This record gives sequence, structure tokens and C-alpha cells, in this order.
Amino acid sequence: MQPQGLWPPQLSDTQLFPPLPGGGALAPPLFSCMAMWFTYLFAWPAELQALSLAEMPIFDRIAIQIRLQCYLPAERELCAAFAGRYTAHELSILLCLRTYLFLVRGDFAAAHLSLQCIEDYPAQSPISLFTSFLRIELSLASGNTDEVPSIHDSFWVMNQGWQPLAASFVAVARKIGDLVAAETYLSLIAEPSILEIVRQRAYILVLSRRFGEAIDLLSSAVTRFPQHLALQAQYVNVLLEGKSQTLILPALRQALSIHGECSELLGAVCAVKLLQRQPSLARRAGTVQRLWPSSASQDSARLSNLLVSYEQTGHAE
Repeated sequence: MQPQGLWPPQLSDTQLFPPLPGGGALAPPLFSCMAMWFTYLFAWPAELQALSLAEMPIFDRIAIQIRLQCYLPAERELCAAFAGRYTAHELSILLCLRTYLFLVRGDFAAAHLSLQCIEDYPAQSPISLFTSFLRIELSLASGNTDEVPSIHDSFWVMNQGWQPLAASFVAVARKIGDLVAAETYLSLIAEPSILEIVRQRAYILVLSRRFGEAIDLLSSAVTRFPQHLALQAQYVNVLLEGKSQTLILPALRQALSIHGECSELLGAVCAVKLLQRQPSLARRAGTVQRLWPSSASQDSARLSNLLVSYEQTGHAE
């Protein structure tokens, strides 16, 4: 089956983007340094430490801020940038970065509107590939997978050299329950892996009930990228599901010390406080979580813990 018109055909080299100064998962250069922002968006923090933001083009600077979870500085830079004069191509890069910022922040409606502003580019363009990636990720995040290519679509084979898109494929395969396809695709990915690949490997390991391997994988990733909220939340939830009594409390304390009482972590706090026979604190965590205007606060799996906390504090009537 041929790819749908939405998706670009095969790029001329599967190793698409320029290397990081200290080496990295996205290797030899195919495009000019204008495409370095692609690489920075998916780098590990240690690979970005030696870089001087003040001396960088604005695209690279914003990409690094987004990757390091510095969303407010990135948003300020984007707002200032849109007031300047740029070519149509440079404006499309800014729109790509803005769309990705909205996506990782969980503002899917804004991401969808921003994505619609990006002009169509030739299939050989990095922007064309990145917009396809954004469409897939936005569809997965919003639960609308009708526009996502089938896992049998040749689009995936033709672009399997780009790790962020490989992570998207695994997420699609997980969603339809095809773990064999997900594991096969992961086996084709060369090391070192970007964080998104590590997280997808962990999801597959959990679905296979291999909690020890998933915990080891995520523990190493958290050590390398402690400021990544979604990673910390995934790690804590895997520890809970894997019933790791020795690791759950230190991991949860670390996550809360870095990120505070955010909705992604409060569900785990509620579960832990119930296990510790502290229903009042569990009820508080569950109630605060429900106040957050995000998809995480609507986690139905955690709602039962909130109800249990009410029952254990004598408010079951």
C-alpha cells in the first residue's frame, strides 16, 4: 500500500540530522546547520551542556529550551521571534517549534491550530518530515488515530532511520495491541537511543510483564534526564505497578522535589498514601489532582483510589 498524501516519501538518507558536538543518536549531516534544531529537540541534557545559548541562532536556542523543559523561556523567545522579520522558511521553523511546544505541554487544541499554519513543503524537506511527525504525535495524544498511517504503511519503513518517528510507530503499534510489530521495529533501531525510544521500550516491557527490566531502563533514563516530568511520572507508575517497595518512595520524593504537586504525579501520591494507611493525605492528593485542567487529571484509573480515600476517612455516605 502506498503512503497517503499526508506523509512524505523516503528521504535520501536514513540518518537525517547533524551530529551533536559530543556525538549522539542522530548522526551524519544531510542538511545544513539550519536543521540543528531537529537534533536539539531530541537530545539528552548532557549532550547540550557544552552549548552556549547566547551564541546560537534563535531556532536552536528555542529547541534546546523546549528539550530541557524550560517552557516559559521558550515561549517568550517564540513570542518575540514572531514580531521580527523572517523568510517564509524561517517562519515555518518557528511554527514547527511552537506546535511542538504546545504538544509537549499538553495544549492539543493550540497545537492543532498552530500546525494548520505551517505551509506544505517538498517531501525532501526536514520541515515536511517534522510536520508529519507532529500530525502523528498530535493524533496519538488526542486519541484521534484515524489519520495515522497503518503500521503496515510503507511510510514507516521508508523513514525508520529517524528515531523520533520510530518511537511514534511503536506508540501506534502499542495502541492497537501489536506488540510483535513494536518489538520488531525497536530491534532495528541502532544505539544510542533517544529518550523517546527508551520510554517506548519501557512501555513494551511493562506490557510483557517484565517489570524489572523496565524499571532498570527507566531508572537510568531518570538519572540522565531528571527534569523530564513525563519520564518521572512513567517511572513512578511503573514502580507502583511492579510493586517495588524499596524504590517507589525515593523515586516519588525526587519527582515531587523537582516538579512539585503536578497532576501527573498526584495520582501516584494518592496510591502510595493509601498503601501507607494515610487516607486523609490520599484524599487530598486525589482531590487536588482532579482540579488540574489536563488530561492527566481525568485519569479514571486513579478515581477509584480517591473513592477509597473517602471511604477510609469515613466519608462513604
